[in-house]
Amino acid sequence: MLAIACAIVGFALHRWALAGLLLLAAAMLSGFVASSIERGVVALRGGARHLARQRILAHLARHPDWALRLYETPAGLRLLATHRPFEPDAPDVREFFDAVGADPVYVRMCLNQHCFRARLTGKPWRMGIHDHMRPRPGIWPIDPARRPVREAWVRRYEAAAPGYAACRFVESLGAATVHPDVRPVVDLHDRESQALKATLPLA
Repeated sequence: MLAIACAIVGFALHRWALAGLLLLAAAMLSGFVASSIERGVVALRGGARHLARQRILAHLARHPDWALRLYETPAGLRLLATHRPFEPDAPDVREFFDAVGADPVYVRMCLNQHCFRARLTGKPWRMGIHDHMRPRPGIWPIDPARRPVREAWVRRYEAAAPGYAACRFVESLGAATVHPDVRPVVDLHDRESQALKATLPLA
């Protein structure tokens, strides 16, 4: 509405450049105002993590046989279903992703790669490693002449990684079931991500 009003003012004055500038400014301001309102509404409702947890609990109320482990990550939350194994393209997985508001990029990657992805070590820039792994792009096979550069970067990363957790275990929700086929996955995930080491910073 603001953008339309600004355009009308510009056109009424026969100032086409002014109309364009007012339209652009209004569009930028509208996006800022809309995102500010959205952030305010989320904050008033308890914050993004609170709302995500409410969606999880609502799903568990409809599916009391589900068992979930909830983890905190640097950018949000991670869930690990433990009551049985799943295939990424299963209808109940799609329903679950929709119910909890899973990241669309994550959902697409799970479907494309036919697996459930989870980072087990921190992101390098969150550990103070700001240069990229070389050579780029890292397509195999790497030229043997370039491998020392790559190996040096990997050594720096591997030296820093033990000081950070990729996620932090928060709580178990729903049924207390851990399927025998899922138990090794939980153990591997928690060990490699250092999710149970509460004092480590998240990366």
